[in-house]
Amino acid sequence: MRLSMIGHSTVAIAGQGFHVLCDPWLSGRVFNEGWGLSPEPVFDRGLLDQVDHLWISHEHPDHLHFPTLKAFPDAFKHRVTVLFQETNSDKVWAALGKLGYRNFRAVPHAKAQPLGTAGASLMIYQHRHLDSALALRDESGAVINVNDAELTRTDCEKLRRAFGGFQVVLRQFSIAGSEGVAALAASQSNEVLQTLVDHHRWLGAETTIPFASFMYFCRPDNERLNSNANTALDARAALERRGLRCHLMFPGSARALDEIAAGEGDVEAFERFYAERRLAIDPPDPAVPLEALESAFRRTLAGWRSKFPEMLVDRIGAIPVRVLDHDRDYLMDFRAGTFTATQVDPVLLINSQPLHFAFSTPFGIQTLGVSGRYRMIHVPAAWKLVRILSSLYNAELYLRPRYLLSRRNIAWAWRRRDGLAGTLVQQAARFRRLTSQTAGQG
Repeated sequence: MRLSMIGHSTVAIAGQGFHVLCDPWLSGRVFNEGWGLSPEPVFDRGLLDQVDHLWISHEHPDHLHFPTLKAFPDAFKHRVTVLFQETNSDKVWAALGKLGYRNFRAVPHAKAQPLGTAGASLMIYQHRHLDSALALRDESGAVINVNDAELTRTDCEKLRRAFGGFQVVLRQFSIAGSEGVAALAASQSNEVLQTLVDHHRWLGAETTIPFASFMYFCRPDNERLNSNANTALDARAALERRGLRCHLMFPGSARALDEIAAGEGDVEAFERFYAERRLAIDPPDPAVPLEALESAFRRTLAGWRSKFPEMLVDRIGAIPVRVLDHDRDYLMDFRAGTFTATQVDPVLLINSQPLHFAFSTPFGIQTLGVSGRYRMIHVPAAWKLVRILSSLYNAELYLRPRYLLSRRNIAWAWRRRDGLAGTLVQQAARFRRLTSQTAGQG
């Protein structure tokens, strides 16, 4: 197998009888203009003539980047086969079909599948209701692209039993957003490095290649997060301190598995890059009027009430927010359906544009967490519930019985039964930890 590092989460993996392009994001900003590419991708468009499969790991725009996918030539769109995890929804297929893609392959969870023409195989391992990892094997060895899937130890053990150990693991190495609490930033950065180490061990890796973090926070309201971002050199140091092999690949490099096993990679290129890097911060957004904030909030609330039990939405109650560029405090009352001025001390600090975006699209609140364009005084239970409902709504996992108990949802849950309970426990623990770590902060 041969790996070509292009940028951020974009890598091409060529093996015996297959050539897979993963998660292409080649230019522009993502997550409500909150992320920029750094280092910039290096992409030879002639590579598209060799690619026969396009894998999209999940719906986040740094992995499913519609401007990049739209810009690819029609001949490529008509020929390539798109690989995506089998889910309870066809919305990804529908969106890509509108861009001109014609060939789709829904891959079931955790089942080895043939790939290409020379006896190679693939496996997609889904995590939670969004992320997935891609494992590839041919006669030369096995590679797993974990990207930013937060695989548990149990997940990794299942993968090894089903697919064997791995010569190479590709894994995220830096923070991808914020919980909004400044006191947690350093610990979150350390947790990402610990997960990098854990995945190396749990997956039986010979070598880890840090990637999927070639980005920076590019807005005035999130640039503070750059001070807590890890570098690829930090990732290398974290692995090597524990006696684990790391190989660095700078965008534009390409190597076979035996070359990756034989050296440390592009250490000097990354040292030069970080020494010379200057991060360009974009100008602030114009303020969004109060009327537009009210309208977006009410539309989202109406959508939730149509898909979730009313008592669950009512349970959110009210969340006080300071809209910084309005210099005013408002109360978002999910029970009454109002967005009004208040004297209550805020728990959420945010500018009007990211707040409007959060309630303007089904994925807006998830985007807010990834873009990091907000701050929390503390994290109340009400905000946790907002995040949970928004995530379920975007995933089309609605909780009113007529939706939840649909034949398609039941079939999806049955296929995911082995890992679903574990991921729910993982998420619950994450939210409990977040609340306990922020309790009493002011």
